[in-house]
Amino acid sequence: MYDSSNDYSVGLAKAFRTQFLKNGGTIPIEVQAPGGSKDFKAQLSSVKAKNVDMIYMPIYYTEGALIAVQAKQLGLNVPVVGGDGLAADPVFFKLGQDAVKGYMTTDYYSPNAKEQTPEGEKFIKAWTEKYSEPTHTWGAMTADAYKMIINAMNQCDNPKDRVCVNDKIRATSGITGTLTLKDGDAIRSVVINEVKNGELAFKTVVNP
Repeated sequence: MYDSSNDYSVGLAKAFRTQFLKNGGTIPIEVQAPGGSKDFKAQLSSVKAKNVDMIYMPIYYTEGALIAVQAKQLGLNVPVVGGDGLAADPVFFKLGQDAVKGYMTTDYYSPNAKEQTPEGEKFIKAWTEKYSEPTHTWGAMTADAYKMIINAMNQCDNPKDRVCVNDKIRATSGITGTLTLKDGDAIRSVVINEVKNGELAFKTVVNP
């Protein structure tokens, strides 16, 4: 289920579709979940009729919560996986209530992961001491970007040599896990979170 009018949704749907089919999976149905819509029962009924094993849903929180509630009303009980935008706002939990229990999301980082990189452990400690609150994805990714740039510049005789910096920045590790920029595309670890007790809880990490 995705929103063809939203670049974020289309991009994730395309990436999932390509890799899932490559891995031997089958996609018996694709349906639209347009942003701003309130009624998704027709789409969900079509999905239910196909007896799917899971639903991949790269959409945002408001529509995601409404879909969860309506899926529960229709008795459609299968695992649901979305991107980081699915549960990125408290409205997802407020509207979804018990219906979103067990929903999973992919993300770049989790401070609750059982294992952290050495740099990640230092980052969490420093962040908590400075701000007196848990860190989050955006803070960790900003720290990653900073570290990568500094490391690349430090490996060049002239830190302002753009060709050298561009070359060195493509192979490094980060606070959030394994991370490289081979061929200019980010290849990194992915965190899987699961909704438990009205919030996201760390489930596992999948490394590239």
